[in-house]
Amino acid sequence: MMRMLQKRYIGLVLLLLMAVTASAQKAERDFIRKGNRFFKDSVYVNAEVNYRKALEVNPQSTVSMFNLGNTLAQQNKLQEAMEQYVAATKMEKNRNVCLCFATWV
Repeated sequence: MMRMLQKRYIGLVLLLLMAVTASAQKAERDFIRKGNRFFKDSVYVNAEVNYRKALEVNPQSTVSMFNLGNTLAQQNKLQEAMEQYVAATKMEKNRNVCLCFATWV
């Protein structure tokens, strides 16, 4: 009986964690989409705000980093733009190294 309750609680906790993760991913995508709309309309300040919000939700989002870099470049904030491009490249390179290593193991 006690074991069954433990399994139920563990299952409930896992389900809640999955829901929180899915919600965070949706929030990130929503901010990226808003940023993309602002970028398309040449409202770069608002695009920057939304890409930064997406990065707050997921600091490892290479899409947000790259898009933020483009937005900063459009605003002639070239040093900051380059920093975003470099960070996105490093993050992506690390991911690829990890994926390659995982296939060897």
